[in-house]
Amino acid sequence: MRAFVGIEFSTELKMEIHELQEKLKPYSRSGRWKHADNFHLTLSFLGEIDEQQASDINRVIAELAPKHQSFTLEINRLGTFGQGNYNSYSGVLPIRVFWLGIEGELKALRALQSDLEVKLEALGFPRDPRGYNPHVTLAQNIKVECDFDELERQLIPFVNKVEVNAIHLFVSEVHDGKRVYRPISDHTLYQGEKTT
Repeated sequence: MRAFVGIEFSTELKMEIHELQEKLKPYSRSGRWKHADNFHLTLSFLGEIDEQQASDINRVIAELAPKHQSFTLEINRLGTFGQGNYNSYSGVLPIRVFWLGIEGELKALRALQSDLEVKLEALGFPRDPRGYNPHVTLAQNIKVECDFDELERQLIPFVNKVEVNAIHLFVSEVHDGKRVYRPISDHTLYQGEKTT
């Protein structure tokens, strides 16, 4: 099974992101937009794993999660990976990955993600050589019919807080031709008072 470790979003937040997505879609000529049910924040992509590996991963996460304090993030900016140049002749801006950026308590997020990667590496899962760039994917391989500044204007006044109280092991499955991300375990972070 294809799997990753990540942070699940509330239904309300998924709907807020979907509404923003609907504002952005008319600017695109083509591409693959993520389904609202699949919005999440990835901590570590694992690839194909078996039942024994899933058990080992869950054991590691269960040990790790209570050692990290719950924290708050904000989703409040647009970004891209693999953005081409806007062609004024064709009126197209190609974007390989279109995403929402993360701010807020990034120190806590990065500490959690780094600790997780160390534990997973001990299980045989290599670290991502590109480093960790937290984001929420909105779409892939899209062609936009405006410049990026126009897209950014659609974001205002979109700011949404994410209360991170748990992390999950997800499986990525295909049902009726549609990819679905399903959490198969959840592990609660420490909920006590924050220390300075």
